[in-house]
Amino acid sequence: MSGKHVGVILLVIAVVGGFWYMRHDRDARQIWRQFDALVEAAEKEPGDSQVALVRKSRTVQSSFTSNAVIRLSPIFIPEIERRELAALVFYFHGYIDSVRIQVSDRRLTIADDRQSADMRFTARGRLERAGRREINTHAFRMEWVKHEGDWLIDRVEVHQSIRPPGRSPE
Repeated sequence: MSGKHVGVILLVIAVVGGFWYMRHDRDARQIWRQFDALVEAAEKEPGDSQVALVRKSRTVQSSFTSNAVIRLSPIFIPEIERRELAALVFYFHGYIDSVRIQVSDRRLTIADDRQSADMRFTARGRLERAGRREINTHAFRMEWVKHEGDWLIDRVEVHQSIRPPGRSPE
């Protein structure tokens, strides 16, 4: 085989590999970008206006499919329906003074058919209300599906409570 043929074969392999990588990377970037927007919308700063809180509530709700399964706290609310989500987030934001969320151990696995993805992560929430601070840490599992070109959350649940709710020792 001549050097010219080897060069052409390597070029074809590079183009196909690059196309596959860009396609894979695009889905992952889209999911992570949407996830980061969801986390930001779930947070609350002390001076957030009512308009900002409504916008954040709707951002959270629009991140989910219409039939999403949402299991965040079996003690307080066993399962939340998507249509209840915006009101619940708005109420929660009104009840607390602030909440900051720190995410770690982020892992994402996109299915071979590129129509679903599994995400695992740990979230540490720091809540403040009436001068009291609480820190909660939970491991989550989140299932994403591709719907009309957009990635939406189809299922989210607390996988493990790492640190149960309670007053912060800090």
